[in-house]
Amino acid sequence: MYLSRTWFSAGYPESVANGEVLVRADDITIESAAVSNTEGNETLTLPFAAHGWSGGPLYGVNSASGDAELIGVVSSFRTVSAQGTVVNSAVNSGGPMLAQLIAWARCRWPGDPSELVGC
Repeated sequence: MYLSRTWFSAGYPESVANGEVLVRADDITIESAAVSNTEGNETLTLPFAAHGWSGGPLYGVNSASGDAELIGVVSSFRTVSAQGTVVNSAVNSGGPMLAQLIAWARCRWPGDPSELVGC
């Protein structure tokens, strides 16, 4: 699911208008993914984000339904040496616990939660 398509992200990097302008990154590919059905997922991408982008969503659009899919948020950056090669990666965190947090927040957002499924 993660590796076979491209993703998007949005953030407020300090390098653009001192972090006051929203920037979108397109065509992000997942280099590797560690997936858990019960806890958190970690995906690694080539670096696309600058300082200030942390917490920006990593998302895509489901081609079958047209629905948006959030798979994680930018959480850190890592330099990994694989067989003598240095690879810089953006680390994105997500998974079932992120989905539970989003559901919890949606049900508590001001407005009528009865309109939301599962609240």
